[in-house]
Amino acid sequence: MRKFIHYPSALTRLVMIITVVVAMVLMSGLVVAQVVQPDLSSATSFSVLAGTTVTNTGATIIGPPVGAPALGGDLGLAPGSSVTNFPPGVVLAPGVMHIANAVAIQAQTDLVTAYNTVAGATPCTVLPGSIGTLTLTPGVYCFDSTALFTTPSGGLTLDLQGDPNALFIFQVPSQLTTQSGYQIGIANGSAACNVWWQVGSSATIATSTVFIGNIIAMTSISLATGATVSPGRALARTGAVTLDTNSINMVGCLTLPATSTPTSTNTPTNTPTNTPTNTPTPSPTPIPTTAPTTSTPSLPTSVTSLPSTGERPDNRLPLFVATGLILLAMGGGGLWMFKRVRTQ
Repeated sequence: MRKFIHYPSALTRLVMIITVVVAMVLMSGLVVAQVVQPDLSSATSFSVLAGTTVTNTGATIIGPPVGAPALGGDLGLAPGSSVTNFPPGVVLAPGVMHIANAVAIQAQTDLVTAYNTVAGATPCTVLPGSIGTLTLTPGVYCFDSTALFTTPSGGLTLDLQGDPNALFIFQVPSQLTTQSGYQIGIANGSAACNVWWQVGSSATIATSTVFIGNIIAMTSISLATGATVSPGRALARTGAVTLDTNSINMVGCLTLPATSTPTSTNTPTNTPTNTPTNTPTPSPTPIPTTAPTTSTPSLPTSVTSLPSTGERPDNRLPLFVATGLILLAMGGGGLWMFKRVRTQ
């Protein structure tokens, strides 16, 4: 007695193998494409860092406004050594200047690492070269070449969607320029310093511009009269930072150091020698340690959606798997072979 049995042909087996392999590759790619928070390491304490010179005109303030609840930032320069007009420029305490010393040199080294991290973030959403009024959600954004921010009434709004860890990364291959009076604002949360601008050449921040975020430029950064960067930093790798009556502060960018109550040391009390009774030595009252208080903005109790990755969802995986399953389900067309076998 003979009967027919069917089994997968070579073509069927090949389709199955390709389907599994490609699906694994696509899934691996989806896992790798994650945005990493840049780490400035030793450059974290710097509000201003340059490579060749730091020049100033007018009463520029490096650090938070007087009385603001944040640490003042450092001003650094390496390998150059020319810093001009400080004063009238001021680096607010506890911020200090590090000029062509080991601290500034190390900060520049760590700045290179952070720059490469920001430049390598993927995937990104491409933005037009000229931006007026625009609202963006967290993600990675890039420009084809230069970035120009014009001066409409609205400006650029970064919507955190209630996420205090929301991250914005902007990649500018060439120059970044703002027109006078341009404003960048934050909505629905506090960004601290989770806004990064990687600039392939130089950044020019025009008169009275209100800018937010860490500017990391390959060459130079120029802030015109009255421009502010708050919160944020102006960090140039190889060129100059030019200032003119600006305010650059790092409110929310640094965590205040933990304070500890000093260990109380019992101070012996002088007791007359003819007093037989031991007089208990009072413990001194610990000296209160006060730290500036910060006001935490109220956030929504729940987040209704995850922050955007700045990229359209990758639909290749389900499409490919579905196609493979359809092919495997086809009973004819040569995908299945039939063989006649003898049975007892």
